[in-house]
Amino acid sequence: MRFFFKSAGFLLFFFCLAAFGTAEPAVKIAFVDIDRVFAAYDKTAGVMENVQVLKDKGREERDNLETEINRLNTELQEKMQVLPGKEIDKRREDIQRKIRELWEFDRAQKMRESEPVHQALNKIYEAVETFGRTGGYDLIVEKRVGLFGRTVLFGKAELDITEAIIGILAK
Repeated sequence: MRFFFKSAGFLLFFFCLAAFGTAEPAVKIAFVDIDRVFAAYDKTAGVMENVQVLKDKGREERDNLETEINRLNTELQEKMQVLPGKEIDKRREDIQRKIRELWEFDRAQKMRESEPVHQALNKIYEAVETFGRTGGYDLIVEKRVGLFGRTVLFGKAELDITEAIIGILAK
């Protein structure tokens, strides 16, 4: 019964709107190609190179940790028959500790690598938000082409504010 009253109230609301008319202002919408802005933004010029340096440095440290884990594991396998049970358990614990260090290193490395990109994107997002507020926009959508399709399937060229955002960031 409640559903009937809710749906009837909803329909009544729309009939009233139709009867009295609405002076609803137009919604102001735009879209921006963040990838193009990122590529054009002068403060992102070295970001990807810095990320690559961090990756290279991290890869070296990670390889060292993996090598150490493999060395400890091989050593344990070779001496398993002659070591006392307590020593085997201790060495297994050492290997597990090293594996946890590797996992923690991987997590921290991902954060280190993504931080410069996030900082640059935050500046871009701030520029888009400022542009939207000062321009009276109701909605600004990110235009993106990805694995599962596009986020903006169609948009008039005059709704694309990408160049305006690039101009703001260039100042």
